[in-house]
Amino acid sequence: DGLARFWDQEDLWGAGGCVASLALLVADRTPVEAVRLLGAAKAMTARSGSFLLATEDERYARRAVELRSLLGAEAFGAAFHAGLELPAEGAIAEALELSTAILEGEAPIGVRTIDAIASGEGKRLLDRLTPKQTEAFWLLVEGHDAQAIAYRLNKSYSAINERLVRVREVFGVDSDVALVAKAAALGLVRPPRTDNPE
Repeated sequence: DGLARFWDQEDLWGAGGCVASLALLVADRTPVEAVRLLGAAKAMTARSGSFLLATEDERYARRAVELRSLLGAEAFGAAFHAGLELPAEGAIAEALELSTAILEGEAPIGVRTIDAIASGEGKRLLDRLTPKQTEAFWLLVEGHDAQAIAYRLNKSYSAINERLVRVREVFGVDSDVALVAKAAALGLVRPPRTDNPE
């Protein structure tokens, strides 16, 4: 949901962060595809005028080093370069397809991702948030930015930003894109249903 919304809003920085998150979800099982998507994400964030990956998020950097070690420098470089050359539209299409497959249980997400989901780390982090912070978190994960969340909840931008600052602190990240990425890695892709689906 977030990836599609970022793309629809022509937000390459946000879309690039989502693509990178998806890459990390499948890195254990499909490392070449993951590296290619990391390259595509890097290109997208660079085109936005920002540099988010590897240098700003320790998790991306650590996984990139692990993937380089696993694949070898030449194979890693070739896959990353192929991702850099991939048009944004192609990367988004692949990432949306991968996202759908993950949500439908058809994608080969990595063992680390399964362990993170099974460990309940995401639930423990959510339990540390107030109901208002949790509401802002889920709206952000769905692809809304702070301004859109403020409008939707009829609150001031500064009130929503304060909530999101606290959410980022709890999740140990320093940007909204990194928060969405961590949420995806923890399996927090949509709020748990509390209503009866029938």
